[in-house]
Amino acid sequence: MVAVNGAPELKDSYPYKVTFGTSWEACLATCRTFPDSLTCDMIYLSGDRCSFYCHGDYNKIRNDGSESTMANEMVAIKLDIPDGECLGSASDTIDSQTGSSSALATDIKSIGITVTPESYDITYNYADVCNRPFRTGIPCEKTCPSRMYSFRGTISMENGKTVANGPWNQCVTKCLHDENCILAASNTYTACVFFGIETFTELTLSDSYEIDSTATEYLAIKLINTTPDLNCPADENAVFSNTMDVTSFLEEGRDHINLHMILKKTGNTVNVEWFEPNQYG
Repeated sequence: MVAVNGAPELKDSYPYKVTFGTSWEACLATCRTFPDSLTCDMIYLSGDRCSFYCHGDYNKIRNDGSESTMANEMVAIKLDIPDGECLGSASDTIDSQTGSSSALATDIKSIGITVTPESYDITYNYADVCNRPFRTGIPCEKTCPSRMYSFRGTISMENGKTVANGPWNQCVTKCLHDENCILAASNTYTACVFFGIETFTELTLSDSYEIDSTATEYLAIKLINTTPDLNCPADENAVFSNTMDVTSFLEEGRDHINLHMILKKTGNTVNVEWFEPNQYG
């Protein structure tokens, strides 16, 4: 593992585990020890709080340089080191990273890291570009039948279906490949809950990205061809003031012929309506 001074961009990162009262040495040791060794690809220590991340769940790390004024914030990234030898500095070693990914149950095949004076920028190469989730913006592309969009928020878990636990990117990937899953949620670390059509009528967006000791506010919605088309590039307001044709999610034997999901955002609340276009025709 290669350590640098800095911190992940909280808005676009999703730790799967957090511990407190932890030293730097203990944080490193946990990441390297089974079972965390299977999923831990990066750690972040702030004071005595250690956060653990899987590939796909962090995208940008602040670069505080070699002589940081915030020495209590450190990041260590698990890398494939060519020939087992680091280069002249940690930044040089990270900048050379183009290794394969060991992230389990994700579609990531390899990663690359670019170093700038301000940040370490991580690029993930997916087996299929359509499997790459959106995080901070929706680009203008209509080539994929569906894409996942991750964000912070809460939803009533009452009608959700709990599936195998794991890091957030694993949960998002599973929802993408599940034909009945239209929204994934996690309210505690490693929890993964799926929602199908007509199982929720409201969700609440959150603009808090601080790391909590036990609770998470992770949501991801499956975006499909929209009616009308989103203005591109779309922001979160456009995503949650939108109508999607979700007919493909209908299971055999359902009463509907076709079905649309209507999202209406008011403040931080998104109301969800399920509407059959021809029910009044």
